[in-house]
Amino acid sequence: MDLTVVDLTAVDADVDDVVTLVGRDGDDEIRVEDVARQVGTISYEI
Repeated sequence: MDLTVVDLTAVDADVDDVVTLVGRDGDDEIRVEDVARQVGTISYEI
């Protein structure tokens, strides 16, 4: 089963806002490897 849950409690986001979970947004980039490292797993699990 594939499921993604994101807690935006501490983020100033509203309904219909565009958010980037993984990828590029202008000059900024969030890599899968970085997310995996933060949660203590490997990129294939993300």
